[in-house]
Amino acid sequence: MLAENSVKGKPVEFPYPPSVEFDWTYVKDLARTCAQSCQVKKPKHNIFIISSGANLLGTAANYVQEMIPGARIRFGNEPTLGWVNRFDTSRARQE
Repeated sequence: MLAENSVKGKPVEFPYPPSVEFDWTYVKDLARTCAQSCQVKKPKHNIFIISSGANLLGTAANYVQEMIPGARIRFGNEPTLGWVNRFDTSRARQE
């Protein structure tokens, strides 16, 4: 939504402040990791977590604004749950 709407010239509004953390995973990284996992011979596990880690919402917005000057991105002040999913991706890295 962030990049897609910005490219289309549509405003993007988040209910949360830019200091909120989210787990952003780039689709090409996800696809590459899935393809690589298919190449593992006799994996020890059948389920892996793929994640890029937590990043600030404001950081993602800054990246989009650098790539798309004039992107209209606004933030709100709604409280969040106060936690971020921090996934353990060690299995995928090891295998």
